[in-house]
Amino acid sequence: MNVDRLLRRAVGSHLAAAVIALAAAQADASLPPTMSYQGILTNASSTTVNGSISMTFRIYNVASGGSALWQETQPSVAVTNGQFSTTLGSVTPIALIFDVPYYLGVTVGADAEMTPRQALASSAYAFRAGCIAGDRVTCYSAGATVAPGCSMGMRLCNGDGLGWGSCTGEVTPNCNGNCVNLAGDPSNCGTCGNACSGGANGAATCTGGGCGFTCNSGFRHCNGQAGNGCECAGTGCCSGGSCQAKHSNGLGQSYFDCFALGTPGTASTYTATMANEAALASTLLGSVSTNTCSTSSVTLKSGATQCAVWAYSGPLAGRVLLGGPSCVCPSSTDAIWN
Repeated sequence: MNVDRLLRRAVGSHLAAAVIALAAAQADASLPPTMSYQGILTNASSTTVNGSISMTFRIYNVASGGSALWQETQPSVAVTNGQFSTTLGSVTPIALIFDVPYYLGVTVGADAEMTPRQALASSAYAFRAGCIAGDRVTCYSAGATVAPGCSMGMRLCNGDGLGWGSCTGEVTPNCNGNCVNLAGDPSNCGTCGNACSGGANGAATCTGGGCGFTCNSGFRHCNGQAGNGCECAGTGCCSGGSCQAKHSNGLGQSYFDCFALGTPGTASTYTATMANEAALASTLLGSVSTNTCSTSSVTLKSGATQCAVWAYSGPLAGRVLLGGPSCVCPSSTDAIWN
């Protein structure tokens, strides 16, 4: 089974119960000569063991070597998260007087007997539970199987080497048999089953046990009303919580800003800033500049083989022409941008 030697350092017992049960058995033949025995069982990686395990117990009058004065095999000791409890003498009565020092040896499955043996102090008839200060073993108090999202904790050997501390750091079920982070799980935010909503164009979040949401790429939340999610398409919000307007640059691309859509032919509805944004939204590679076409002001984006011209003032405001390689002023029949 490859059970680690840690058992010999992790053995615990009911001290008073062991003394009383054993002493009474010697004084009254009607009482079975037994001893309560508990322990923690781990493997070579210090992970606690689970299952039904065969164990053999032997009592000697020497710390090593020699022949057992008593022994019994218990074929099915229940071990849960490394912890087990059994009664020595339940298979073979312990017919010893306990007037000299005795030592308990433990064998798990087909492994060799663990070393060193545990001393049974004859002066007090007490079972000394030993471990090495600073040793640690895993622990989990919520069953033999760690539930989804949960995690084991750790027990540390006490500084005096006489036992193990409490299980710390374990995460045990808190929602319908599973472990959830109530402070950060959008499906169980603050309380079990409290599912957060991301609303339109958003993804639900949970922070500090309170619901929220984040906007998907290309969307914004502007009006402060959580119920409608991320209601604005674009890259930002306008004053007063309104959405930015989606403009067309007339060449198949869009841009967003807080200007109202332009009305072609009405120069007052266009600005140089809008024309510059339209040019920057274009996929045409080239430099952006301004110029004039007859009575209209224009923004140019000139590349190696093509040139686009957006008019933003005069009678041609709202018209755009993609030509090339030379830059040509648009006419009143060319494409519209807004």
